[in-house]
Amino acid sequence: MRQARRQHGGFTLTEVLAAVVLMAIALVPILKAHIASQVLGTKAERSTKALALAVEKTEDIRASALRSFSTNFSTSSEALSQGYLCTVQDGQETATLKSIKVMVGYDIDGDGALDGDEVDVVLDTQIADTQ
Repeated sequence: MRQARRQHGGFTLTEVLAAVVLMAIALVPILKAHIASQVLGTKAERSTKALALAVEKTEDIRASALRSFSTNFSTSSEALSQGYLCTVQDGQETATLKSIKVMVGYDIDGDGALDGDEVDVVLDTQIADTQ
């Protein structure tokens, strides 16, 4: 006797489980790459913003030095914009030459201090007294 085979339009539980496992195996590397790209994108955005703020701070110091060269421009963890901090080191090299170092970074830990591992951009410049 021949058995009549029933035809079903669906999948068996084993087929569904195998498909789910294969999808999970394929999605894990894709999700890891997506997370890594998000992290790198955030770092690049912070570095770009820090660079713009550092250039702006350097230009402000140059403009101020034209009015009063003898001013000490040193600051520590000055708040700039939305969590970004700036530290300025003013080194007087000669009576007519200053060495200025501007460090800008994002305050990751929120302690209000720009720590060494939070510095994204360092700009070194020299300013001469033109008077």
